Amino acid sequence: MNIDEINLKFKEYEFKEVKITKENGRYRGEIQLSDPNKKLSKKELKNILSKLTTEINLFSEDFTKSINQGFPEVSKPIKKYKKKPVVIQAIQYTGDSDNLEKLKEFVTCGFKKNKDNTLTVPTLEGEHIASIGDYIIKGVEGEFYPCKPRIFKKTYEEVSD
Repeated sequence: MNIDEINLKFKEYEFKEVKITKENGRYRGEIQLSDPNKKLSKKELKNILSKLTTEINLFSEDFTKSINQGFPEVSKPIKKYKKKPVVIQAIQYTGDSDNLEKLKEFVTCGFKKNKDNTLTVPTLEGEHIASIGDYIIKGVEGEFYPCKPRIFKKTYEEVSD
């Protein structure tokens, strides 16, 4: 929560600086108003600090919740994973005209052949370049992406129909 957000919440005051710290489970607040001539009573100060700590707690809870829901592994140790045994389809790009025709049928989202014999393939992460020898993979959700032969051979093995 920044100073602009705080000023929006408390329109009757204009804050220059707000510091809230938590020490031993208790909040400590320091407020500096933009107008040095304006003085706050203890009651006003307590009220503002109470509202601010509530806002900060809500913000903190929402932030923590969104991180934990979006990235559940954030606070956990690094784990190992293995790929699930899914069957994919792929064609190796060789650069010849027959291969290009097969690729045009296979890659339903299209691709662009570049002057240097590379292909520009649209993927879920943006455009990727495929060189001669690379495999063009159709993923489990129908997406396409290029893969270097070394990685392909380590990751996939041919299956019979």
